[in-house]
Amino acid sequence: MRAKDTLDALAAGDEDGGARLACPAVGEYLHPPAKGELLSPGESCGWLRVLGAVRPLVVPDGVAGRVRASHPGARGAGETLLELDAVEAGAAAAAVDDVRAEDGALLLRAPLDGRFYRRPAPDVEAYVQDGDLLEAGRAVGMLEVMKTFSPLHYQPGGGLPTRARLVRFLVEDGDEVAEGQPLAELEADGA
Repeated sequence: MRAKDTLDALAAGDEDGGARLACPAVGEYLHPPAKGELLSPGESCGWLRVLGAVRPLVVPDGVAGRVRASHPGARGAGETLLELDAVEAGAAAAAVDDVRAEDGALLLRAPLDGRFYRRPAPDVEAYVQDGDLLEAGRAVGMLEVMKTFSPLHYQPGGGLPTRARLVRFLVEDGDEVAEGQPLAELEADGA
């Protein structure tokens, strides 16, 4: 169920057979999903600050794809926020099954290959600790790909609940990870 203050991104096709998500109003686009992340209808695709209020953005009905590029920052209505590559039929539905381990535990997976860091710098506290509450947009770590560092934000949808608690990390700070590799175990937070 979507919150009443949620905004649907505007959708349009592109020449490559994928999709383009555009800004529904003038504002500042914040916390885009990571490159390679699979998005499906109703899932969070970032936040939009409009006249000082920060509102969640969601993928509109009929749109699914893997993030090819994002364009955070100030945007006018109709300007591109995200570019999505097309996915084969059923891939978005398969992502729901992909968030659960064989024992039923919820898993946060790496969106692409890289080096995972739990903290923004070696001498700084970790983004999150065991037991912390995760909600849309909360940074849980950082992924380094070819010397480019990108924050990894918790994004509900695709099988992940709106609110979850971090049970434990499954990789060490600085570990190399592969796309789809479980990074952390989560549990749904019903509060």
